[in-house]
Amino acid sequence: MILSTLKMIVQPKKRSDLLETMRGMLEPARVERGCLSYRLSEDVENTNAFVLLEEWATQEDLERHISKDNQRRILALMDLLSEQPE
Repeated sequence: MILSTLKMIVQPKKRSDLLETMRGMLEPARVERGCLSYRLSEDVENTNAFVLLEEWATQEDLERHISKDNQRRILALMDLLSEQPE
């Protein structure tokens, strides 16, 4: 199993934009071949902090996912962040 995490701190005024974009990405990713889990979690202490947790069956499955349009949307989200993602 391959785990991938991405921590994002969004600008407060861009929070709804990030959530709207992520909601549109969750279900399509979940039905991709090899996707075991694809979740977005909110930090209970900072409502502008989110973690995207991905679980893939193989490295090949993750790489195939990364090459899809969904990943371009993730890159576009970087403009909404107040800090560099981790």
